[in-house]
Amino acid sequence: MALITGDFAPNPPVTETDDLPNDLSTSVSLIPAQVLNGTIDAATGDRGDWVSVELEAGTDYVIRMDGAGLDDPYLVLLDSAGNELRVNDDWNGLNSQITFTPTENGTYFVRATFFRHWNPGFQAGGSYTLSVSPPNGQQLSGTGLDDTIIGNPDRDTIEGFAGDDWIDGNGGGDRIYSGLGDDTVVNAGDRAEIGTGDGNDSVEGARWVRIWTGAGADTVVVEGRSAEVHTGQDGDMVTVVRDDDDAYWGGNRIYTWFGDDTVDVEAPATVFGGPGNDLIRAIGPEAILYANGDTGGPDYSDHGNDTIIGGTQGDRIFGGYGDDSLVGNAGRDLMYGGSGDDTLDGGDGDDVLHGELGNDTIDGAEGNDWIFGAEGNDSILGGDGADSLLGDQGNDSLDGGNGADWMEGGHGNDVLHGNDGNDRLWSGDGNDTVSGGEGDDRLGGGQTGDDSLSGNQGNDLIWGGHGNDTLIGGYGNDSLYGGTGDDLLRGDDGDDQLDGGSGSNLLDGGAGNDTLIARSATDTVAFSDGDDLLLAFAPGSGARIDLSGVAAITDFADLLANHLSDTDLGAVIDDGSGNTLTLDHLLIADLSADDFLF
Repeated sequence: MALITGDFAPNPPVTETDDLPNDLSTSVSLIPAQVLNGTIDAATGDRGDWVSVELEAGTDYVIRMDGAGLDDPYLVLLDSAGNELRVNDDWNGLNSQITFTPTENGTYFVRATFFRHWNPGFQAGGSYTLSVSPPNGQQLSGTGLDDTIIGNPDRDTIEGFAGDDWIDGNGGGDRIYSGLGDDTVVNAGDRAEIGTGDGNDSVEGARWVRIWTGAGADTVVVEGRSAEVHTGQDGDMVTVVRDDDDAYWGGNRIYTWFGDDTVDVEAPATVFGGPGNDLIRAIGPEAILYANGDTGGPDYSDHGNDTIIGGTQGDRIFGGYGDDSLVGNAGRDLMYGGSGDDTLDGGDGDDVLHGELGNDTIDGAEGNDWIFGAEGNDSILGGDGADSLLGDQGNDSLDGGNGADWMEGGHGNDVLHGNDGNDRLWSGDGNDTVSGGEGDDRLGGGQTGDDSLSGNQGNDLIWGGHGNDTLIGGYGNDSLYGGTGDDLLRGDDGDDQLDGGSGSNLLDGGAGNDTLIARSATDTVAFSDGDDLLLAFAPGSGARIDLSGVAAITDFADLLANHLSDTDLGAVIDDGSGNTLTLDHLLIADLSADDFLF
């Protein structure tokens, strides 16, 4: 075991005693690896401090302002004449940083201020530290044993080699390669670049870091600002945490690549799951989660079955390849299942869910959701709320759940159920089965296929569309229109209206006082319970009134003698048990035996 440390000694800090000028007249100079401890008092009109620094051409410098005691630090780099060269506001954060490579040797100026002094409502000042990195870090290497390596506060290059190493970068934005063994890397600083070799490694990264892990079950924790992490080939654990001292989070990108990885996202991030069976969880603000997205690398043929769990403030989740499980949780989520037989759960909020390829199972859960099945034989449940469901391709099953829903089966032989609420259901192409459920629903058949449409409860409106359709009103006062094709219309309970449309249709009002419209010369109208009214019936045209189910009426002679009478409304058929059928504007003399079936 060896202890390896950098030998750089920082220069003594400079502490502001009198208010520094806000212009070129400043008398304070910094040298690389020196720190200024300053204060800005906005209440007295102090708008910032200027310091000078001597920089060498062709050398990379990092100028940093840490403003934990200051509201929204704002850092400006100027040339010797006071012209702005670089600025960094850090977007309401508590730290600002400028990376700069001079093209000329000479004097430069740094202005430390805070952005919100432009707003009269913000008069708070505070303390800060200002530093300029030394021109060069150090090259530190391990021995191949279990080493402890501690860098300088500048930009070091550290390589651990073999052994179980502990590497402390000591800040500065270091370049670190831990090497073989079970290594621990900490305190590499902002903008660090870290790579691990084989072994079960642990890495803690700050902001703007880039991390690559090797083989082994690695653990990576990064602050939630502009981090980029690429995992290795064995199941890694990556956590993107939120820095409460930083007012801006986000810009994080996680690529899991190989292995069955776990990613927890507390700050906004884009996660690309890669080919393994990954678990991706958003436990903070909005995230963009790709289970098997375009990782910018090779086109893998072996993709994983991933689990992605969204957060509480609205996520964008992409399943990619494989049989994925996607959970949106709270918030307005956007989810794409991708290829494979996926399971999508929108959770609370008004979500947009796309099953895409494969036989998907989709549950909108709470909220007013938009759900698209796309390819495959999908099972879709709207859940609570006023949902919109589209099955699209395949033989799909759609259930609206609670709420006033809109549904369309699309292509294929679909099954649609409105469930509770006043729903709108359209079958689309194929031989579909549609039921309204509770509520006053509207059901429509498609342009192709022989559909079965049932209103169930409520006062429903049903169109058959094209094809040889079956329309059943169910309970309630329903309106049924057959459309084109040879349709069966049955009103069931309630005072219903049945219109066969074109084709050879069978109309059966069922119980209740129904109105039946026989537009076609080949329609058949069944005598049923209640006091019914028959419109548009043309005697001698080929249309028929079916009395075969009435035991009391045996033939046409019995009908004329005992069950048929003229009234002001038209001829009335009475079965003697309290059920009648009135033939609108027709008299007994207009009728013949050919108009009936016995």
